[in-house]
Amino acid sequence: MRSKKNHLKKFVSITTILVGLASLSTNGYAATAFPNVRTVRDTSDILDNYQPYLDFVVRVGNEVDASSTRKMVASFTELKKRNPEAAARFLKGLRFELVDKAERMGRRTVSLTSQNPEMQKWVGRFIKEWAREADEHLYRVTSSQIAKK
Repeated sequence: MRSKKNHLKKFVSITTILVGLASLSTNGYAATAFPNVRTVRDTSDILDNYQPYLDFVVRVGNEVDASSTRKMVASFTELKKRNPEAAARFLKGLRFELVDKAERMGRRTVSLTSQNPEMQKWVGRFIKEWAREADEHLYRVTSSQIAKK
């Protein structure tokens, strides 16, 4: 039973990432709405519920800096596979930064989209930093796993 549950979790995670990437890789003109997800605390809830914030950043990032966006997605995908808790911490921080920026802009989140010039400029300014943060999380997990051996 445990094995089936783990396989199902892996399948759902991989499917979610692939569907998200496939839907975001198209260059459509439709804007993605700014995510509005309630605060959660559990690692699995964070991974499930905060994914729209990563998807939003990927959508904007693909338009402003596709290379850094790909690096961030690759690091996050590997991080999520190796250590879900670290991936959840990354998503939690990303959500915090996005919500904080929206509040500082004085805008209601329902009025923000991936086509908003201010959001594009802001994501473009920080996408390299987020890619580096995802990579740093992955580095810490990898070095920790090596140290345990």
